Amino acid sequence: MKTRSLILLGLATVSGIAQADLTFTPLGDLPGGSVNSCAFALSSGGVIVGYADLNGVQTACRFLLSGNTVALPDLPGGFLTSRAYGVDQSGTVIVGRASSANGTEGCIWNYPGLTLGVGDLPGGDFDSILSSISDDGLVACGTGTHASGRYAFRYVNSQKLSLGDLSGGPNYSNGLDISGDGQVIVGVGSRADLYDRAFKTGPNDTLIELPLLPGAISSSATATNGNGVFVVGSCHMPLGPRAVRWNGNGIDDLGDLPGGPNASHATAIDPSGRFVGGNSESGLGTEAFLWDKVNGIRRLASVLNQNGIFIPGWRLTFVGDIREFSSDQLEIVGKGVNPNGDEEAFYARIMKPEVQILWGVATLPNLASTQARPLEIEVRQSGDVKYSTVVPLEDLGYGEDGLFGVYPDLPAGTYEVSFRYGHYLRRTLHANLASGQVVLYPDLVNGDVTRDNVVDSDDFDQLVRQFGTDKESSGENWVGTADLNEDDYVDSDDFDILVLNFGQYGDQ
Repeated sequence: MKTRSLILLGLATVSGIAQADLTFTPLGDLPGGSVNSCAFALSSGGVIVGYADLNGVQTACRFLLSGNTVALPDLPGGFLTSRAYGVDQSGTVIVGRASSANGTEGCIWNYPGLTLGVGDLPGGDFDSILSSISDDGLVACGTGTHASGRYAFRYVNSQKLSLGDLSGGPNYSNGLDISGDGQVIVGVGSRADLYDRAFKTGPNDTLIELPLLPGAISSSATATNGNGVFVVGSCHMPLGPRAVRWNGNGIDDLGDLPGGPNASHATAIDPSGRFVGGNSESGLGTEAFLWDKVNGIRRLASVLNQNGIFIPGWRLTFVGDIREFSSDQLEIVGKGVNPNGDEEAFYARIMKPEVQILWGVATLPNLASTQARPLEIEVRQSGDVKYSTVVPLEDLGYGEDGLFGVYPDLPAGTYEVSFRYGHYLRRTLHANLASGQVVLYPDLVNGDVTRDNVVDSDDFDQLVRQFGTDKESSGENWVGTADLNEDDYVDSDDFDILVLNFGQYGDQ
């Protein structure tokens, strides 16, 4: 009990994080223009890019939290209509689109110097765009017009590498985002049935179609996380679009905000893949949301309120990017309708929603040490497995007790959490999982030699067959499943353990 009290005291101190420097900052507009601005992307150094109004024309710009907004130059022959969609993590390489003498052209601004047009794919009407750039500024993605259609492309080493389209499709794809490591591009393409489908790139930049929600007829992918594992976008249902997050072969329905029609879009995801931003229709109109698996979909304005940030008169409508400002804070950029009714870019810094942590101490009687013992953990709800993993225990120096910690990242609710290790019976406890920490103390029962979750005559027979053997003498023929105290001998100590627990059943 002393051990457990000390552990609980140590865990309780984790959540004591000061809420400092939280903010909501309107980013304004360019001098001389009316207020009409939007922020699409954010670097780790605080460089924000998007567009703002300059004499009635949308113009690519860099926003500064100091209140100054700087227009980015157009290409030669252009007429100052442009947008900046992405920025590398140094804040010096910005991508987007601008007008040039040739038409609309994908553009790279190497701030504060060179402005470079990237041209277009061969043939077709001249029209290209760069949508996103990798963290190191070396690889970008975009879309261009080819003689046979309009295609997503990878831009690397000054070369545009067309990604083609989905199998049988009508020569159309659109590259919308690239992972932070520059490996994965996501977007939307058309199939032979003419319905759009979300895609991500796989080996050799082949387009991999992402799965649909049940009942959906089409989909689109708009953003991906740092390593391309998580992708967000929307599936188009009969009643309207639905925000989703893809994870490998799985898909999460992010839901929508209450009070409005059935419509939501996911537009941004943080590098870890845990936090998703977008917009949804509510009783107030279009509203920006923040989603994580534990808390579900929430109005971004409500999340700001919970952080002590109040923005009277504002209605936030779009999330362009989400980044980790520090280990305990997120920063978010986008746009909203300000108290004057104008669309204005914003920057917000909030406390990162608490991680769902399942900690505890597992007791494995009869062991001299629990160090590195693989503990099987399974989290179930209504009989369905929602999460499973195997984690090594950390010995606490008290012999039988081992510390474990996992991050299930499950919707808040009541679950059955089962624990198992080797020749110990399964132990199942009930837990209410939500944001923050849940601490459990499973005590496991020894003696299940055959791993059928009961200590019975079958286990006794196995022990008899192995009785008197030891690991050193047996060498590679060592079985050892009846070595219940794991001292490398099957002897009377193991027999006593089995007799003590004979007839016991494990939990389901």
